[in-house]
Amino acid sequence: QSSNETLFRRYFNEVPNKVPQADVRLRLALAISIPLFIAPTDGKAASSPAWSAALDDAGQILVRVKNSGNGHMKVSDLKIVNTGSNLPLGDGEPAYVLPGQERAWKFFAAGTKPGDTLKLTCVSETGDVSATLKVGP
Repeated sequence: QSSNETLFRRYFNEVPNKVPQADVRLRLALAISIPLFIAPTDGKAASSPAWSAALDDAGQILVRVKNSGNGHMKVSDLKIVNTGSNLPLGDGEPAYVLPGQERAWKFFAAGTKPGDTLKLTCVSETGDVSATLKVGP
């Protein structure tokens, strides 16, 4: 009995033919990793993200999301824009944020300072996400 979603990962690896073919110079073996999410036994899984932004010691912007829900959140197409300068600061890599976990992305600051406002947009499996973040110290 679990109140949180459970994650498993299934791996599939191709076993290549051991007998090489005379006209083949390059052989590839396929490997696939598929995440499997099992819903909690006592209800529906839902993410509950809390976003924040701060400057790190190297002067980069650190954007964090903490998932306090009981289900995963898939973040893709993450984009950050400084609303004061309307300057795009970059795109983040896709990631899963599991229940109770945190994920962070680094972006070049490009003149951003504490107190500036950032516009965050991304896509999750529940739809488009939009947030306004104040940059902390």
